[in-house]
Amino acid sequence: MPGWTREYAANSFDTFGLAYNIAVYSDSKECTAKYLGFLSTYPGMKGLEKAASLYGQIAERYRTMCELFPFSGANGSGCNADRNNAPAVVKLARECSELEERAIAEIEAVLKQQA
Repeated sequence: MPGWTREYAANSFDTFGLAYNIAVYSDSKECTAKYLGFLSTYPGMKGLEKAASLYGQIAERYRTMCELFPFSGANGSGCNADRNNAPAVVKLARECSELEERAIAEIEAVLKQQA
């Protein structure tokens, strides 16, 4: 689970900075899902479909977190995240962590078959 979730749990965080982190993580997880889906079309990589699906689920959760803590841009204007949403974000981040562990195990299994 990302270290910043401790800040959410403790309610001691900068809403702008953490909204930015969520936005970046959200984009990266979505790109990972797409890339794994692309790789799964290659011979011997079909097993990556499961990992791609798991990353898709992770990306969905991060999109929900983005709705709870929206990032409004580099100047920080309009970053009006409700700190009361922090527990929901922590719960979603924990779910993402568990899903990502499963996805990594799927990737490792495919790579071991290739060795």
